[in-house]
Amino acid sequence: MARRVIAMIEVKEVLYQYHQGRSIKAIKRSHGIARNTIRSILKEAKAVGFRRGLPPAELEAVYAKFFCERSKIGPSATFLRFSSVTYCTYIFVKQ
Repeated sequence: MARRVIAMIEVKEVLYQYHQGRSIKAIKRSHGIARNTIRSILKEAKAVGFRRGLPPAELEAVYAKFFCERSKIGPSATFLRFSSVTYCTYIFVKQ
């Protein structure tokens, strides 16, 4: 299997679809991302408080925390968009 960069927007879509109740297999079919990759994304997200059934306000807070943590890994592991980095900086300064 070839490696490919998964954009942050795709990662957010995976989390959103899982939150909406779609199965890992259905997400795999719609995005072409391996099931094990989806599982690792979910594992990272669950470590910062992500779960199905979160209210929208809490969900946005978990997304922000997840993407800030993920951006610390470095550009080789994630594809960062400038707006994500700015948002993370704002979160850290505000707290």
